[in-house]
Amino acid sequence: LIKSFWCETCFPVRRLSYSIYSRPTDIKAMSMLAVLKPSGPTSAQVVATIRAILKKSGVQKVGHGGTLDTFATGVLVLGLDAGTKCLSHMLHTDKKYIATGRFGTATDTYDLSGIHTEAKPFHHIRTEHVLEALAPHRGSFLQIPPTFSALKKDGKRLSDRVRAGEQVVATPRQVKVHSLDLVRFDPPFFQLAIHCGHGFYVRSLIHDIGQALGCGAHTTDLQRTMHGAFTLDMAVPESNWNADTLLAAMLTHTTHWNSLGLAAGEQLHGRPASRAPPRAEREALSKRNGA
Repeated sequence: LIKSFWCETCFPVRRLSYSIYSRPTDIKAMSMLAVLKPSGPTSAQVVATIRAILKKSGVQKVGHGGTLDTFATGVLVLGLDAGTKCLSHMLHTDKKYIATGRFGTATDTYDLSGIHTEAKPFHHIRTEHVLEALAPHRGSFLQIPPTFSALKKDGKRLSDRVRAGEQVVATPRQVKVHSLDLVRFDPPFFQLAIHCGHGFYVRSLIHDIGQALGCGAHTTDLQRTMHGAFTLDMAVPESNWNADTLLAAMLTHTTHWNSLGLAAGEQLHGRPASRAPPRAEREALSKRNGA
């Protein structure tokens, strides 16, 4: 059974054919998939692992569409070969997280990996206090990102500058939070569900809530449950990181979008997507690309 589809995660590429019994005939034209990042490795280390797994299948390039902290888990979007050209687009798509914070202690990294910078009592905090502290963090507002982050100044990461002993002041950035809900409050822990736009730092949110309540707080657990059109149930778990499963996941996602007639790169924003090019235009582009 041979099926033909139009792969257009962010832009039109070659028309591809594959069999349910075989791999794609032109793996270099493949696009994107999501893996379930475990806690421990960096996003770059996950990319290196996937690249090594897929190298024998003909994949030359692998990149990710947005860093997850080392301790964080969840959806990590990857681009394969031509799909790496879509990754800059992924930086501007919406994300969802489930985050757990702990009241009573603040850290320099705003998470559990950092050095404690303050310890204060938290027993006076009630649910209504937390809900009140969440209110200013909905909608559009200025957020100060963590200095321990991948953000760069003059080509060098802020985190590297801090570790080198430099005095670093992070510049506030405009961010947007579509929804922010308190899922659970079991002092000293609290759990939040967050739907945010690009550039938002969950670690800063939890740190700022702790500062607003006067007791300090840091992030103890973080899971990305959605990145653009990629959701948690679409992400390939580490136990299934093999060439066949990863390539099958990539094909499933691409054909799913095309069955809807959507350009996935536009659908990722969560806004109405434009339709695929007309058939005549697709065939003309296919011939131009040498398919």
